[in-house]
Amino acid sequence: MTNKQFIPDWVTAPGDTIQDILDQHGWTVDDLTAWLACTPERAHGLMRGSVRINKEFARRLTKVLGAGTEQFWLNRDRQYVEDCERLGMKPGGAIPEKEFWRRAEKRYGPYEEPTKKPARKAKAAKKPARKRAT
Repeated sequence: MTNKQFIPDWVTAPGDTIQDILDQHGWTVDDLTAWLACTPERAHGLMRGSVRINKEFARRLTKVLGAGTEQFWLNRDRQYVEDCERLGMKPGGAIPEKEFWRRAEKRYGPYEEPTKKPARKAKAAKKPARKRAT
């Protein structure tokens, strides 16, 4: 049996995990900003992945979100940065659309528009026969 390691060709920022938790509870990034006592720029940077998570921020996230541990958030951030470096991306930078489609085409083949079937004409409903008065 071979032991193959999964190495994705994509990354997700720690903010994706945070957004999932916010969504589960019906919270917003503005709520998170207030609870973390940080600037909106820092909170949005955290969500995009352009702001690194240090020990203090990891402690706050653990306390505020009630999910994960400090080490979980530190590992999540470290893994994100390592994956970005491996893929030649800048943390916090989205994959350019052309690059996204180039990778998808390389992996799955060229994109083809689905063929459209001609729309069916609706059949006119038959009127019920009238009863003749006799």
